Parts: sequence; structure tokens; C-alpha cells
Amino acid sequence: MPWRLIFVVILMGIVLFFVGFNIENRADVSFGFHTFPQVPIFISLFVAFLAGVLVMLPFTFGFRHKRKIKNKLNQEKKAKKEKLAKADGKKNRDPAAALPATEESAAGSETKKG
Repeated sequence: MPWRLIFVVILMGIVLFFVGFNIENRADVSFGFHTFPQVPIFISLFVAFLAGVLVMLPFTFGFRHKRKIKNKLNQEKKAKKEKLAKADGKKNRDPAAALPATEESAAGSETKKG
């Protein structure tokens, strides 16, 4: 969880809130269908800041989750490749072990030894 990001967001909100009480600038805010008269500027800034935070949070958490899944899949692929490499290495070392044992081959090996 990005605790540092959450801390910065909260800190910036608090700073903006206290700074706003010291500013007496006011303006009309129009949304096209309604005009809010004499809205303090700090409230406009605070609302814009919160809107930006709300828009970015899903992307922040989504990318981290996606990266974790990708890393996990890469580790699984790597483990499978290593397992296959070990299995191939064992097959290459002892070619007779890869062949199925039959009675004829077993009888033939006994006659060669004796």
C-alpha cells in the first residue's frame, strides 16, 4: 500500500485547508448551468485537488497490482524453465535411463557382464 502517497495527499490537504483560512480572495464559480457567487479561492483549489486525487488513486493501485501479477508470472515461467532445464540435463547425462527397460535388454546386459 502506498502509505507515502496517502501521507502526502493528506498533508497537502491540511496545508491547503489552513492556507485557505488566511486568504480572503473570492470569485464566482460557474458550471454553465449554475453559478456559485463569491466562493473563496481556497475552496476551489481544494475541490480541484480532491478531484485530481480521486482520479489518480485507481491508476496508482491498479498499476501496482498489475506489476505484482506480472512479476509473479515471470517468476513462475522462470521456475518452469529451470525445472525443464534440470530435466533435460538429467536426460542428456544418462541416455539409457530415458529408454524403457525391456526383458531383452536386461538379458543382453547380463550376458555381456558375465
